[in-house]
Amino acid sequence: MADVHVLPGVGRPDLESRLDPKVCLREAMVDNLQDVAIVGRLTNGEIVVWGNKPDADAVLGLLARGATWLADSEQVSDPVED
Repeated sequence: MADVHVLPGVGRPDLESRLDPKVCLREAMVDNLQDVAIVGRLTNGEIVVWGNKPDADAVLGLLARGATWLADSEQVSDPVED
């Protein structure tokens, strides 16, 4: 079998392990977050967004900052285990 080399920043869902959303949210709560913006996808495929601020502009700003941080990251997912 050939080795698969995933380029940085390229997502390969077939190679990535999935984490239960509840585990992800629980781990995030441990960090004592001040501001929160969550993007999710329901089982029917619909995208939903939650935020702890009533101002949609503030939530959008937090999401934009998060997207910029993620795009600038050296690695966006755990390495694939052999």
